[in-house]
Amino acid sequence: MVHFYNEKDFIDVDYLKNLGLKINKRDTTTVYDEKTKMDLQRINFVGVDVDKDNNMFVFLPYSYEVKSIKDDTKTLMKTIYKHMQRRPELYFGKDSKEIFDSNYPFSSFFEVYDYYLNYGLYVEYKDDITIQKSGRLSWRNIIKKSQKYIIDDNIFFTPLYYKKTSRRSTFISDCMSYVLEYTIKKFGNLLGLGSLGLQTDNKNFINYKDQVIRELFIIKSTSFNDITNKLIDSLIDFFKSINIGGSYYLKHYNFAKIWEDMVTLYVNKKLIGINNKFLDLSGDGQENNFKKRTYYPNEIHPDQKMEPDCVSIIDNRLYILDAKYYKPLDIDYKQICYYLFLKNYYDDISEIYTSLISPSNVRKSDINFKMNEKFDPMLKDIQINIDYIDIREVMKFWNEAK
Repeated sequence: MVHFYNEKDFIDVDYLKNLGLKINKRDTTTVYDEKTKMDLQRINFVGVDVDKDNNMFVFLPYSYEVKSIKDDTKTLMKTIYKHMQRRPELYFGKDSKEIFDSNYPFSSFFEVYDYYLNYGLYVEYKDDITIQKSGRLSWRNIIKKSQKYIIDDNIFFTPLYYKKTSRRSTFISDCMSYVLEYTIKKFGNLLGLGSLGLQTDNKNFINYKDQVIRELFIIKSTSFNDITNKLIDSLIDFFKSINIGGSYYLKHYNFAKIWEDMVTLYVNKKLIGINNKFLDLSGDGQENNFKKRTYYPNEIHPDQKMEPDCVSIIDNRLYILDAKYYKPLDIDYKQICYYLFLKNYYDDISEIYTSLISPSNVRKSDINFKMNEKFDPMLKDIQINIDYIDIREVMKFWNEAK
């Protein structure tokens, strides 16, 4: 059975616990409800939880409209996976659990899978020197080992030596195959991945994972290749973390980070200008240069900085965009400051467009703030918009982007 919710939904924690879902303190945020005069619990993550009886709980992003729970779950998992690819520094290391937690080693699996996509299955190359005619002539061995004869001012060598390079699978190859096929068999439907057709020879590495880990450490001690060592570390982490049986979960506690990066990619490829006073996102394959930019406005403390999420200049118009993973309700003072600090920073700017980019299930726009000229007629042009974009469309675009 599948249960699905959106992040920021209110839930009955006891009800979900009775269904078998494990919820810890950081999974929810307590919000006081004025109407009921009670504390309510709001979901604080996106992810998937599958219990030992294969009951599934899916927690989709804020504003994501469910159409096919199977397809939508794949979309969520692929979105997280692609973010791991693009921003690995967030997911690997001592601080990774601040935003991502799982009792299945998905992070290690994705690193092994990335290696496979980039280099194929790990192999080692061995050069065999033989007098049998195969491969290329090995002049180094011919000059060193062959008998030399001079006939009619020509030099002849005998025998001729040949170098044949062969590819060999190794223990690392076997571990890779097992990690990939085991995970895809277990979670392929969630990840949207089919079998890679790798041979595992019915080996059960998990039952002997201590021996596997020891052997991988021995191999690493003799390896001096950074890429290979990173692969070995991922395999070691996988076997250290893997558990047999029971429930599995994957929880992402900071989808706002993913939203920020998805929005940057989306506007870089889709934004073509302004239409009816709001963003026109009907482009296809644009090459905009939106990115986080750093400014140092404090003359007294010049090391202090501000970093708007998403800034670019297109056709003499300065765009200051800020990805907001929620529906903005209050005045965004930070965005107003960006406007004030940057309005005279660049030369040849004819207009400034500032907007909060928020998820929704439809494309629409609104005004978040417009300066009342009674406060200062010189600042009457300050306006902060809200551009809502369909989070389903943005995630699909993100997942299909190369």
